[in-house]
Amino acid sequence: MQTRGAQAGIFFVNREGKNAKWAPFQPLPGNCYVVVVDKDNIDPFMVRNAILHARLLLLRTLVSQNTDDVDLERLKHLFDQAEIDLQSMASLKRSHTEIETGLKNARSWAKQIDDNLTARFKEIEEVLAEK
Repeated sequence: MQTRGAQAGIFFVNREGKNAKWAPFQPLPGNCYVVVVDKDNIDPFMVRNAILHARLLLLRTLVSQNTDDVDLERLKHLFDQAEIDLQSMASLKRSHTEIETGLKNARSWAKQIDDNLTARFKEIEEVLAEK
């Protein structure tokens, strides 16, 4: 995939055909990411995750000589936690199609994950905004 000279690229593909079995978020060589989405129900957290990953990648490139300016360990931890939450959200969405009777509990779980992701991404953005 070509980024037309960009420092990083995010490519979105529909979850169909050969893409149906792909992981939802994949880093690729050349500072690129592929995000597999349901074109009729795009997960905004997956989009936000890809944008923040690309932003971190660019930040690392810009401050490669002076990494003391950015708390990379903290950002890695936050991204790891966000990845756990993204996986939880994906599991939850699959369960909606399989378990109609558990919908009330699933909505409660989704709210907690949504709150966690919102808080984590806000904190990531605050850390990234520091530089």
